[in-house]
Amino acid sequence: MATQWYYKIKGKVNGPISSSEIIKKIKARQILPMTQLRKGDSQWVVAQSVTGLFEKAGVWTGEHKCPYCGNTITTPPTNCENCQRKIETSAYENADTHFKKIVSSKLEK
Repeated sequence: MATQWYYKIKGKVNGPISSSEIIKKIKARQILPMTQLRKGDSQWVVAQSVTGLFEKAGVWTGEHKCPYCGNTITTPPTNCENCQRKIETSAYENADTHFKKIVSSKLEK
């Protein structure tokens, strides 16, 4: 049997849904890092604490990394000290500040 997930939005329990549906909802920003999730009948946890979940969805929730070389960078906009490329940010509309996407452009010389 496939993994069944439940999530809470404004106190209402939703589910069960599959792992692939959870990923789709994260990509659509219907599930945010602080959304409560539960796998099967386990305890409720915040979504960002589920290892690899947001990474699998291609969504950033942690420290800033240069998308070119992987070096840790300061909060964008900034230049990567390692590869010298310019890194900018773009916040998702109507999402909390933990939910950001890195947008990069090559630094002009």
